[in-house]
Amino acid sequence: MVRQAGGDVDESLLRYFGFESETTVVATALTDVGPLLAATDITSAALEEESVPYLLAPLTDGTGVWFVVKSEVAEKVTRSVYARVRENSRRSINGGIGGVRPISGVAASLREAVSAAKVGQVEGHTLVPFSELGTFSLLLSVQSSDVLQSIAASGLGVLEGYDAENGSRLVDSIEAFLHHNGQWESAAAQLGVHRHTLRNRMDKAAELIGRDLDSAHTRSELWIALKARELLQAESNSDHARPPLR
Repeated sequence: MVRQAGGDVDESLLRYFGFESETTVVATALTDVGPLLAATDITSAALEEESVPYLLAPLTDGTGVWFVVKSEVAEKVTRSVYARVRENSRRSINGGIGGVRPISGVAASLREAVSAAKVGQVEGHTLVPFSELGTFSLLLSVQSSDVLQSIAASGLGVLEGYDAENGSRLVDSIEAFLHHNGQWESAAAQLGVHRHTLRNRMDKAAELIGRDLDSAHTRSELWIALKARELLQAESNSDHARPPLR
C-alpha cells in the first residue's frame, strides 16, 4: 500500500515493495470501480498477475483506487490492469494515467491521473493518458465542480433556461454546429432538421446571449462551456450510479 500522496515515505518500506528512492514511476487512477474493498482486491489481483512491483491505495475521496508502477513497464502494465479490472468487476470503469515522475513526486503524477480519469468519464468510460488531453480538457479537468458549474452557467445558462421554458433545442444546436466546425449541412443532418431551421435556432441563440456566433472568441467560450457541462453531467451520472460504500 502507498501512504497518502505527498507524504514522506520510508525508503526501507519502498525497497520492501521493490522501489528505490531514485525510481521513476507512473500513477494510474481508476474511478467508478464500485465498493472500495472489492475494487482494491480486484486491482491487487490484476497487478499480481503482472509480476511487477507496485503500490496500491484507495483514492482519498472514496471514488476509486490508484496504483503506482515503474515507468519502464507502465504502458503495458497499466492497460493490462485496466482491462482486467474492468472485466472482473463487470463495470465500465474510468481510468487516468499520470506522467512519469520520481517516486518522491508521485503526488503530481496522481493529480494528473485523476484529472485524466475525469475526461475518461466524458469520453465513455475509457483509459485516458494525461499527456493526450486536449487543451480544453486539460484546463477543465483540474477544476472543481463549483468552477465547472460557473463556466457552464455563464456560457449556456440563458440558453438552457430558454430551452426548458420553450421545449427548444438551442444548446443541442450550438453543440452540433460547433462540433461540425460551423458546417450547416452536416450539423443540421446530425440534429435531423433542415439547415434553415438550424440557422433560425442559431440566430435566436445569438440574440439571447447577445454575442456574434461568427466570432472565433465566442465559439471558443461556448465550446469550453459545453465541455464543462459534459464533465458535470459525467460526475452527476457517476454519483447517481455509485453504490454506497461498505
